[in-house]
Amino acid sequence: MIPCQKAQELLADDALGLCSREDQQVLRDHLDMCEACRAEAERFRSAVHLLGQKELPYPVPDMTDIVVKRAGAEKYPKLWMKRVIVPLAAAAAAVFMIITGPSLFERQASMTGDSVISAYVEDVEQLGILELFQAGDDGFSYESYGVPEALAEYLVD
Repeated sequence: MIPCQKAQELLADDALGLCSREDQQVLRDHLDMCEACRAEAERFRSAVHLLGQKELPYPVPDMTDIVVKRAGAEKYPKLWMKRVIVPLAAAAAAVFMIITGPSLFERQASMTGDSVISAYVEDVEQLGILELFQAGDDGFSYESYGVPEALAEYLVD
């Protein structure tokens, strides 16, 4: 026997004739044993019966016609917002870059190659991964890549 909660989930489908044969049989077995669910099932059947007899005072429109009509009537009312907001946002971004841009480039220009390398070395030492860089240093030479010895000495210095 199924629990009452499961039976109540099936009651509306059964009243509308949408239950599978298997679900109908399981529900019938439950309704034979449960008075509360049997009363609820009777209420559902009565409601469906009354709804089936009721004639609507107006014709029900076809949903396709409604959708097509509304889709055709839809104008783009927010188009003016795009025409106003996009240029304003672009102007605001340009003003922001004009104001903050020089300070950003100024900080980057103040770092020389040596200061960048020393900052990089400090970071590597703090992270404790210096040995990873030193381990691959054995056997490297510019000469093995075809760089003349005089130029290799310059590059090392």
